[in-house]
Amino acid sequence: MKGRQRTRLNNEFESSFEAENERSSKNEAEQRVRVLLREEEMKWALRAKVRAIVQGDNNTKFFHLIANGKHRKKRILQLEQDEGTIVGHENLKLYISNYYKRLFGAPDHSFVSMDEHRVEDIPQVGQAHNESLSAPFLEKEVLQAIEGMKNGKAPGPDGFPAEFYKKCWHIIKKDLMSMFHDLFSGHLQLFHLNFGTITLLPKKKGAMRIEQFRPICLLNVSFKIFTKVETDRLTKMAHSMVLSSQTAFMLGRNILEGVVVLHETLHELHSKKLDGVLFKVDFEKAYDKVNWSFLQQTLRMKGFGEIWRKHIDCFIKQGSVGIKVNDDVGHFFHTLKGLRQGDHMSSILFNIVADMLALMIRRANEKDLVGGLVPHLVDEGVSILQYADDTILFMEHTLKKARNMKLILCLFEQLSGLKINFNKSEFFCFVNAKAEQLTYNQLFGCEGGNLPFTYLEIPIHHRKLTNKEWKCIEDRFEKKLSCWKGKLLSYGGRLVLVNSVLTSMPMFLLSFFEVLVGVRNRLDFYRSRFFWQSDEVKTKYRLARWDIICRPKEQGGLGIENLEVKNRCLLSKWLFRLSVKTEDMWVQILRNKYLQQKTLAQVTARPGDSLFWKGLMRSKTVFFNRTRFIIGNGESTRFWKDTLLGEEPLAL
Repeated sequence: MKGRQRTRLNNEFESSFEAENERSSKNEAEQRVRVLLREEEMKWALRAKVRAIVQGDNNTKFFHLIANGKHRKKRILQLEQDEGTIVGHENLKLYISNYYKRLFGAPDHSFVSMDEHRVEDIPQVGQAHNESLSAPFLEKEVLQAIEGMKNGKAPGPDGFPAEFYKKCWHIIKKDLMSMFHDLFSGHLQLFHLNFGTITLLPKKKGAMRIEQFRPICLLNVSFKIFTKVETDRLTKMAHSMVLSSQTAFMLGRNILEGVVVLHETLHELHSKKLDGVLFKVDFEKAYDKVNWSFLQQTLRMKGFGEIWRKHIDCFIKQGSVGIKVNDDVGHFFHTLKGLRQGDHMSSILFNIVADMLALMIRRANEKDLVGGLVPHLVDEGVSILQYADDTILFMEHTLKKARNMKLILCLFEQLSGLKINFNKSEFFCFVNAKAEQLTYNQLFGCEGGNLPFTYLEIPIHHRKLTNKEWKCIEDRFEKKLSCWKGKLLSYGGRLVLVNSVLTSMPMFLLSFFEVLVGVRNRLDFYRSRFFWQSDEVKTKYRLARWDIICRPKEQGGLGIENLEVKNRCLLSKWLFRLSVKTEDMWVQILRNKYLQQKTLAQVTARPGDSLFWKGLMRSKTVFFNRTRFIIGNGESTRFWKDTLLGEEPLAL
């Protein structure tokens, strides 16, 4: 009571002496302080890139420690080159700037070209699609493009993030739409907005050579709005313009579809004792070396209209970049090749260019110059898989055809500018091809790889993975946890990090394999340890069992996702897609390899099946119990066991 009386007396004292205008000034000052504190919090949250902390644990030491840690990682104190070590800020800035001027400089002259008149086997853009791409810009689609941009992203050199355009749309929309009308009429000088800064991020810890840094281009959001609108138009039809071997950034295609094809092909080679060669291709700075002339030639061959191709020219040919070295941006210079990572359109344009490699291989396959693998499972066999620049080639065990494949790769390099780094590429030989592995290594100038190898973060092997091979995901957990300062977070902050970061890290593996019980328990151990004892070594008492914590909030838990349930649900999605899709390559392989003329309900796991398929079969019960069926011709319907009406099957 003494504290309350003291507060009341202080309030009465202040109110008796303060004039009305003084109290008003005080309130305004307090409001201003709150606004400044909130702006400072937003600044550190943006710099720290910790989106997991929302509303709670405001401007704590956590943000500062994480932000300063990331800032230190980006600092470049010295670089090594063949002639020696480069030190000193000005020397580093000059060396890095000259390196990227050469990298983005004029492409080498190509001595080969493609016949633009031969387009009968190339997917074409129809008249309706061309009219849609070249139509006048609407206010609705511009607003949708802006709203589709993610918040919290680093802005370009002008300093305006996407949030500014969302909040101030009602103020700027008239001027912005006027610029879109000028773009449509061909009068917009977009180069005034088309510039960005390149930030260098180390690809690995302790990076010392310039090649070990990844250039990320931060473009002005004012420019990215134009490319986002055009990208949204292109995305709706791009999947029909690019062959099914490409699974990156294509509407309706799953990133793991290619992994299914690779995994099942490798398993088939091993189980049936089939000869074959896999070539894991590494492109050297793929996005940075795309030849613009070849890109335009590809667009013409695919039937894109002249108006839209001029827009693409405007986007890629009028840009300039400056290299940011330790917070110091150098002089801006024009690029003469390459697609800037950070631009919405770059990913799809790269896919269109890379698709020409798949086309060249398909043409050679039709003339029996090269040969794919497992033709008994999929039409014409599997010859190539692509996820952006991550490429796997499949070859028959024939040295003559292997030489033809290398010729195709060399020709594609001349055409597109995409150079293969044979030193980082790998070969995998199977059965009788192993005897010729040294010959293949000498032919392509690369080393033979070992199983398992990683493709899109998934370990690939024809057999069951061991606990040691599962340890990669555990190592990722430990690495992530070592960077966090959990003792500075409340339980609420740790809960958000567990749900949004730790639980999402193994999603790729959970979507593909039935994860071992021991592995799941280890991942739960890491999640539980961080939640209860943060980063302290000393064990703390758990206030509730982990299975209770993982219950939904309405059932008394905290809503942390159960990894076993998540694993079953993600595998069940494959069964659903397998039931409704018929033409995709991965569907053909699974149907011809396991189903043949049977339905999903009629097949069971066999000892010789692949690890992926066994996981699907063990998830069938979850799938059938949670799926409602609509009767078609009745051939695949299980009258008593399928859920046809209500929430349960007819069988008891």
